[in-house]
Amino acid sequence: MKLFRLSFYFLAGLLLTVSSRGWAQGVRSVYFWNSAGGSPGVTRGAWGNGSSSEAKDVGGPGDRPLEVITRSFHEGIRFDVNPPVPLAPYQATGLLRLRVRFRETGPAPGAGGDLGGGFGAGNEQPPPGGEVPPFGGRPRPGQPGSADLISPRLMTRTYSQVAPRLAQFEAPPPGGAPGGGFGGPPGGGFGPPGGGFGGPPGGGFGGGPGEGFGAAPQDTEIKRLQFTFMLDKGAGVGDIDINLDKNKADEEGWRFYTLPIKNLHLTPDAGTMIQRLVVTSDAQDTFYIGDLALVAETGDMSVSIRRPTDPVGTQVAEITAKPGPITLVADVEAGTANPIIQWNFDADNAGAPPAQATVTIGDPTLAPPPGQRVDAHGAQGKFDYPNEEQNYRVEVTVRDRSGKKKPVKASLLVKVRA
Repeated sequence: MKLFRLSFYFLAGLLLTVSSRGWAQGVRSVYFWNSAGGSPGVTRGAWGNGSSSEAKDVGGPGDRPLEVITRSFHEGIRFDVNPPVPLAPYQATGLLRLRVRFRETGPAPGAGGDLGGGFGAGNEQPPPGGEVPPFGGRPRPGQPGSADLISPRLMTRTYSQVAPRLAQFEAPPPGGAPGGGFGGPPGGGFGPPGGGFGGPPGGGFGGGPGEGFGAAPQDTEIKRLQFTFMLDKGAGVGDIDINLDKNKADEEGWRFYTLPIKNLHLTPDAGTMIQRLVVTSDAQDTFYIGDLALVAETGDMSVSIRRPTDPVGTQVAEITAKPGPITLVADVEAGTANPIIQWNFDADNAGAPPAQATVTIGDPTLAPPPGQRVDAHGAQGKFDYPNEEQNYRVEVTVRDRSGKKKPVKASLLVKVRA
């Protein structure tokens, strides 16, 4: 009888150990917020007099920022997790990953207004009465440079997203290089008195510099963000110090922070299940969350594609959809990496121009080398398919911004049927 009991307990312990190891190896990230709105089962609300709402005019294509107002260490926002998730798999190598931006205090480098007129309208008569503009022809503003029409930083994103097939082959908008003109002198062209020789009629290299390639300057009253994990018993608290001089924003204005879970200060009676995450700060201010996730370091990155209604982590092989808009979700496991997620909704179309091969000015031979076509960014990809029956292969690529981890891809087949 004793031998039977010993065998039973040994087998039960072995099964529990194997089960725990299997769960730990397959631990998934918990997204409190990302471009897909967060993981299923995670809901947000106010904590005290703090607040949060989706920001409409912040970030670039694919971003879905959450505007957050925190007022003190006692007032901020909360994320409820249902069902609760175990803390143990994240305690050794796990971390809280945060992608955030703060209040902008000015335009991006290179942004500005018009620099004056173009090179003149060409061959115009001077005004009556002998009034001659200082440099010749009648005052006439030049055509705005293409930087005023579309930001150079967005040229290969928004424009290619709207018209991916035409972006490479369309002539650039009239008026000069993106990124700002060379600005003719105010008031007209360079022609001699009595009529300017000017530039091409209606042309000119005028226009403001438009948006620069760097991020706009930011500022914040916050010196410390505090994250409190509410457990089934007790809590765990961790802080992230905010110093904008030491943590530089990327080209899109986002800053990347991490909080190791092993550094949490746990109460003596702390439980094992995470029920809620509370975000507060030492001072009142507004900031924006692009990504907030509880992750475990698992080595290489991985990605799978699914419909919004499919279970998290499902890799769908093919779907049938009607012409028009379609939404897909990429489930990414990147661990400590800061991932870039890019979508190509017609990966097998050799004639589709890659977004990075857009010719923006001058000689086509000066175009940058071909790159991957990009139709959308972020964990949630959206695209409009034309009204024609055809099969499309959707491919999502995930890259580590630091370059330390190898890129990974996943794909599925979309059958468009009317």
